Amino acid sequence: MILNFYSWDFYFNQYPKRAVVTRAWQCGYRELADYVKSNYNNFDKFYITRKNGQPYIYFLFYFKYLPSEYQKQAVLTPPDEYGFGQIKEFDKFYFELPSTKDINKSVIIGYPDDFEEDEKPYLKEIKVGPETMFMIKEIK
Repeated sequence: MILNFYSWDFYFNQYPKRAVVTRAWQCGYRELADYVKSNYNNFDKFYITRKNGQPYIYFLFYFKYLPSEYQKQAVLTPPDEYGFGQIKEFDKFYFELPSTKDINKSVIIGYPDDFEEDEKPYLKEIKVGPETMFMIKEIK
């Protein structure tokens, strides 16, 4: 009986508060899509990490993107060792972080560990509960 109580306590109270869990459930994409929608016309490119899955699907869903428009624009990566390709880009969305610092009028969206400690105080955050899901660097 006591073990049952601890199991339920962990499941309902402890487990959902862990950052690794909220990332595994891919929380924060709705909030991120809201940010991108409100800044869509201010920037030319949005670079978004794909460290944890394939985020393009969330942008298609939250932007209510027409399949016919998406299919005309989508660029795939070459197949990986398992034979699967990833979505590399469509519209203003690039699903990899840029390798060069020479970019303008762009937004870089990544996890906290994608950015240097000294630049974090100047970045915007997308939080779910107390956890920072994404950090946003705006380059004007």
